[in-house]
Amino acid sequence: MEIKIFYNSFIAKLLLLFSTCSTIMLFGSVFTKESELNNEEKTHESIHVVQYLECFILGTLLLFVLLYLGASIWFILLPIICYYILYLMEWLVSFIHHLFSKRKKDFVKANGKAYWSSAMEMEAYDNQNNPLYLKTRKFFAFVRYYGKI
Repeated sequence: MEIKIFYNSFIAKLLLLFSTCSTIMLFGSVFTKESELNNEEKTHESIHVVQYLECFILGTLLLFVLLYLGASIWFILLPIICYYILYLMEWLVSFIHHLFSKRKKDFVKANGKAYWSSAMEMEAYDNQNNPLYLKTRKFFAFVRYYGKI
């Protein structure tokens, strides 16, 4: 799958200003501070793009159901943000779990553990070294990682 990558991106530099990350996938496109990405990084981000597209489809189906049931027109944004809703909800649950599972509350460590506990990140990291992964990947493959905190 060919993805759109924006190298030396101002958007990446701005959004990741205080982050150790150098690359971010936004709305199906990849933005990086770097001048190039290696194959593993491209595969990792390609997996996120596919996850985003799957969530877009899910959000579209939910949109039709909700509009049929009389929901607000604002739900038209659901397909675009469905990936981020799922990602944020999972991160929040994991963050709270990691924050309160220790006696000493460490927000930085809890944030890092929540990131690494994300189903979408686990799938991407587990398969970034397999250049053929996207050819054999099952639809919504990231779901099998849910519950692995």
